[in-house]
Amino acid sequence: MASFTVASAEEFDERLALVALLDLLVELIGEIWEDRELLLPPLPLFADGQPAAFAIARDQIALLSQLVMTVEQPLEVWDDYGLRGEALRFKLLIVAFANARIAPARNQALGAVTDGERPGRLAFYRRAVQGTLAAIDGPLESLTKFIGVKEGVVEFKKGLEVLLGLVS
Repeated sequence: MASFTVASAEEFDERLALVALLDLLVELIGEIWEDRELLLPPLPLFADGQPAAFAIARDQIALLSQLVMTVEQPLEVWDDYGLRGEALRFKLLIVAFANARIAPARNQALGAVTDGERPGRLAFYRRAVQGTLAAIDGPLESLTKFIGVKEGVVEFKKGLEVLLGLVS
């Protein structure tokens, strides 16, 4: 499972933190793909498009990571988007908290599959993943607007959130 930590205020580097957030999103998308039978509703209509959509999202995130490291904007603009200092750190601490719930929830879900107690524990796992995706929303949306790139990856992530919520 993907780990995500936030540096102390003294060691915090906005660009590196944002790249780490994007790396987490890539790992999380990969984990959702690996555990799709546990997390996502059966999607026979979408089966052909799923691998391509996941690959496109990963490519878009990689491009966004490159742009984060090279974009030149005055510090005030970073502040306007909440992408600097304690404002960003706080958002990322929420992401870290939400993400830390995934591994234990996944372990419980896998145990439930083995024990035949699926619904409750699988729902807990889905909620943990869904919560982490939701926590990523703010910084990701601000980042795409700040850099001026299309929001395809935001829409893909939100689509995954919807699918996670539709599983019974």
